[in-house]
Amino acid sequence: MTGAERNRMLRDLADPVCDQVLRDNASQSLAVSLDVMRAREGVDDFRQLISELERDGFFDRSREHLPTWEQLLERDETGSRLTRPELCVLLAHAKLHLMRRLLKGTLIDDPVASGYLARYFPPVAVDTAGEPGLAAHRLGREIVASQLTNDLVDLMGAGFVHRMMRDSGASAGEVARAWLVASRLSGHRQ
Repeated sequence: MTGAERNRMLRDLADPVCDQVLRDNASQSLAVSLDVMRAREGVDDFRQLISELERDGFFDRSREHLPTWEQLLERDETGSRLTRPELCVLLAHAKLHLMRRLLKGTLIDDPVASGYLARYFPPVAVDTAGEPGLAAHRLGREIVASQLTNDLVDLMGAGFVHRMMRDSGASAGEVARAWLVASRLSGHRQ
């Protein structure tokens, strides 16, 4: 590809990439709104998620300005819950934590998850790179892990994977695989 062809393709990709960014932003905004509703129903899953992330050394609750267990209990008694900004912090950390776990496992290398890589790029970029070029992308695993993570957590919530691991004894990768299979059977995006 010549420099002029590359520049033309990059111009052609601008609108599809912007559209994807806007869809991702809308999905994350909806995810936080859904977690606001989930927090109204009860904060136990969120408290346990905060504790797990802190215990795993993933973050320091006070540096993230997240409430203590006691503060959450006080809020619960008064009918208030986690704030939207606090839920945003939890959503981000839950995604980062799941993504790290997925990168250590095999799910993202499984053909069942391969569609995430192709859908990450606009079709013209996929056509230009071809299947071998796409498969050889040096950030392919990270792209699949991040897209799968976003899809799962945006729909199911920040505490979903932790809750399923706790209740079933399954690993994060096993929870994600089960969700992926179930979402395919139900006709969800993947």
